[in-house]
Amino acid sequence: MRAPYDARVTNPKRKGPSGTLVLLGLVGLGLAFGAGVYRIFQPRAAARTAQMMADAPTTDEGRVAAWVEFGGPIVLQRLRDARISGQQPWIVTHTVGEEGEPGDVWGIESDELPRDLVRADGMRVVVTLPAPELLAHTVLVGDHARSVPRVAPGQALPDAAELLERIARYALKIQIEDIREDIEGAELVVEVAPSST
Repeated sequence: MRAPYDARVTNPKRKGPSGTLVLLGLVGLGLAFGAGVYRIFQPRAAARTAQMMADAPTTDEGRVAAWVEFGGPIVLQRLRDARISGQQPWIVTHTVGEEGEPGDVWGIESDELPRDLVRADGMRVVVTLPAPELLAHTVLVGDHARSVPRVAPGQALPDAAELLERIARYALKIQIEDIREDIEGAELVVEVAPSST
């Protein structure tokens, strides 16, 4: 048996636009809106870019200073990423103690690094780190803990400042390469403050 005829579904004389026309209208409206926004804001963006280019330093020393301004926060974050873990926010140079037992942890607090630890000095970007110190007596945990040198009690202690410099240079290897490529004759160096002990 056939279904009853429904004039509302099959009436070819219905009123209103077709779905295709509505869709095309919406697409056209979206394109027109995007083009209008572009025409309004593009000249402003171009003028801002031109002003930034005009204000850019022309000397190599000025370019190094600009690199410090924009690259300094990246350097700070890369150093903070070198920490042992979120629970142990330290850049650890070495530990002193027996294997598997809590030991003296030496290094620096990565969360307390000052924002101004990066400065320009002529053609050099200088990263100055505090001297390593005794941070805690504990067991290190996390993936980074496996690479920390352990010194048995009574053995000669390593040069913690040298180890810290090596860790920092490894953490900043991309920035060290980038500044050499960006500015001819420029370099990034890491300095560790002398120990007070």
